Amino acid sequence: MSEPAAAAPLLRVCSPADLVELVPYLVGFHPKDSVVFISLHGPRERVGLTLRLDLAAAMEDLDSLNTCAAHLARSGARAVVVVVYSRGPTYWFEDGTPSLPHSDLVLELADALRLHNVVLADALLVADERWWSYLCLDPMCCTPEGHDITDDGTVSAVAAAATVAGMTVVADRDALVQSLAPLPEPDRADLAARCRQLAETWEHSGGRPSNEEAAQLWSNAVLAQRHSESPLDWADAAALLVLLQDAGVRDACTTWATGPDTGAARALTRQLARRASPPWDVAPYALLAWYAWRGGDGALSRIAVEFALASDPKCAFALLIQQLIDYGVDPRAWRDPPHMGGGGGPRL
Repeated sequence: MSEPAAAAPLLRVCSPADLVELVPYLVGFHPKDSVVFISLHGPRERVGLTLRLDLAAAMEDLDSLNTCAAHLARSGARAVVVVVYSRGPTYWFEDGTPSLPHSDLVLELADALRLHNVVLADALLVADERWWSYLCLDPMCCTPEGHDITDDGTVSAVAAAATVAGMTVVADRDALVQSLAPLPEPDRADLAARCRQLAETWEHSGGRPSNEEAAQLWSNAVLAQRHSESPLDWADAAALLVLLQDAGVRDACTTWATGPDTGAARALTRQLARRASPPWDVAPYALLAWYAWRGGDGALSRIAVEFALASDPKCAFALLIQQLIDYGVDPRAWRDPPHMGGGGGPRL
């Protein structure tokens, strides 16, 4: 399945080398055995929707290439740069030019894009900290040995600008999964017991916070994360997890997907999801998936969805987000329905 990646902030990309350095920040991790599609929009060729596909999936199912091309065309792309992450060349022709692996796949990609009136602007291979162009045949420009991704091991201007813009990158997708994975069961047991006790108390004796009190509790917890990502105390964490079982409360919290405190809201939902046990983990994982998708972090969103559906395969909210990712919907084109409202906080 394709994974939409983060939309780039206004970063200056002047060459294929710059683009190669930017890709991990767009995806959120250093791709391995992957095909990354970077759409270019408008006369200034701004980076738009970016998709990542497992290389094995692309090779086994060529229809997936057409699906990605359709998603990119629907997002308004006029051109696309494709970056293949695989092994380096192991064979050179008699004229000294390298035989780049997966050249046939690149031709299939070009055909798929052409069918949707999208131009293949360039196709690059990244392997062993070097990159090559599939399209450039000029040895003065693209040497047979390829180009170093970094010249001297120092931080490039693109990487520095991406970091300043708040874009982060981890080692690989497995590291991203681990950053969202539930904490060890013994570390979650006490909170699960508190959630069960609190839910039973509210059900049999009343005392459930009002909508206004629930909104204030969530707001306070988010704003606390703005200054420190220290764990919530057990009582507040249990209250929030039980309150999020109410679809109305959860849906109201989706309004924090945009605005200045989105990062704090994401930190809060990540913390709650990792500390929770089924069934309390479903809502925070789904909410985190929503925040991540709205922010353009497709890989993070898909992983959070997978955790939510592993706990509850019928969670309608998580299934909706999964469909948005699978259909390649550009989050920048999304408009909240009236009941969600704009950014800034819950409206209960």
